[in-house]
Amino acid sequence: MLLIKCYIELKRYNDAEKLLKKRIKKTKNPILYIDLGYLQQVQKQQEEADESYLIAIEAVAKTPGFAHQYSEKFSSYGLYKYALLCYETAERNNPNLIFHYQKALVYAELGDMENMYNSYLTMIEFSPNYYSTVKQNISRNITDDPANVANVVLKKQLIKKIQETENPLFSELLIWLYIEENAYSKALRQLQALDKRDKNYEREIYNLGEKALYQENFVVAQECFTYIKAKGFTSGFYTDAVFSSLETAKQALRATPGVKKSDFVNLLNNHYQALNDLAGEEEYVETKRNIASILYFDLNLKDSATHVLENTIATLGNTYKKPIAHCKMLLGDFKLADGESIDAIFKYMEVERAFSGTPLGDEAKFMKGMVAYYTLDFPWALNQFEVLKSSTTKLISNDALEMALLITDNSVEDTLYQGLSYYAQADLYNFRGMPDTALATLDLLLAVFPAHNIVAEATLFKARILYKQAKYTEAIATLDELLKNGNADIWVDDVLMLQGEIYQLHLGEREKAMLAYETVLFNHPGSIYVPEARRQYRKLRGDNLTN
Repeated sequence: MLLIKCYIELKRYNDAEKLLKKRIKKTKNPILYIDLGYLQQVQKQQEEADESYLIAIEAVAKTPGFAHQYSEKFSSYGLYKYALLCYETAERNNPNLIFHYQKALVYAELGDMENMYNSYLTMIEFSPNYYSTVKQNISRNITDDPANVANVVLKKQLIKKIQETENPLFSELLIWLYIEENAYSKALRQLQALDKRDKNYEREIYNLGEKALYQENFVVAQECFTYIKAKGFTSGFYTDAVFSSLETAKQALRATPGVKKSDFVNLLNNHYQALNDLAGEEEYVETKRNIASILYFDLNLKDSATHVLENTIATLGNTYKKPIAHCKMLLGDFKLADGESIDAIFKYMEVERAFSGTPLGDEAKFMKGMVAYYTLDFPWALNQFEVLKSSTTKLISNDALEMALLITDNSVEDTLYQGLSYYAQADLYNFRGMPDTALATLDLLLAVFPAHNIVAEATLFKARILYKQAKYTEAIATLDELLKNGNADIWVDDVLMLQGEIYQLHLGEREKAMLAYETVLFNHPGSIYVPEARRQYRKLRGDNLTN
């Protein structure tokens, strides 16, 4: 057959036809009519080609077992309609033969998403073991955009299948799709419906809560954990949910601009109340650690915070190795914030040695690098961060890469690290909970080194601190100045997203928020913020995203 294809490529059609007809006469093999038909088609003899193709199809009708072989032959010539007809003919003539998967692949080549998804879903309905394979194939077409045509078609078909069959696999596939779109609230509704029916989806609900928390979707995260908490100790995830609910509340408060201290007092009380439920569990130690963190960083009760940590380490140190290591890490943070950098390093080193080669060990090594950065020993800090860029923990490797770039980008033309020194000092003041001092240091940096490479990053840092202080107008003015002077550089999409958030959530200026998100979409299509900018833009525009 290779020779025939070569003849066709060389346009030696007569030679190809003679060879084909000779083989047809000798072998009586109907599959050769597909090659003959294609030869006729390239010579614009479409009527003759169709007749040849039908001879091959008739052979499949007589012997349905030929379907896959003949379909593959048609597909090799790009004749997908005939390839599909092979499977349909075989199924009609032998009901025991089912080609849902093969037909789905052909529909994909035809660009027929409706029938492609229908074939895949029918395949799951009759052969549940193919669920993972189908999901993998489907993932090639869907995106994180809920308005993507493939997403919309799949959602409609899944919802229809769920209504018709109540098959949990279709619900699980819809949940997976919602998660891919970051539509966590819709995923939760589906999971709750499954759990109320089968009582076996607590793990999935808890995992969804963790995903939502990681994405800072605090509302859905809290809903997930609250749902599990409501089940009490009958749930195998009760203690996890109690702790994660408190963790979500803590992160949500810390992410809220202008939050009141009374809110943290209430959160602290909730932590204390949860201790009874968590007794004897690792989450008990982690909750004590959170209590110390709130006392120190949010309520400025440093002595009480240190006492809680040291007491926890002393009394439970031999029982809960990893949670106690987390407590030691936090104690290192306290030492660092208090200016006791050597003591901080010793605490981080203790954890690094005990958990070498693990994510926790890498985190401790990263914090050692941060101590060097805060104390202006940039070469040593850079050495730590360069090593950690290859960390198996994505979060650590990304943070290490970011810090390494911060140091290298701002030391090429400033070998004395003058601008970076001001920036690091401001960063440390902010870490210590001294935002006003951090702002004053950043203003000094911008005044002394107005042309420094670090100006854009320092200005953005200033805007973020102002935003956290609920000084929205000042934050916007700072961001506007950054854009107006053309200094935004690689941070322009960060600037625009922060502007959009402030206008949307705090200043009520819908049009300006939309303009900021629109600029990200059209002027910075490669930005990591594009999916979020698209979601917020459509939300503000009033698009119906319920499909």
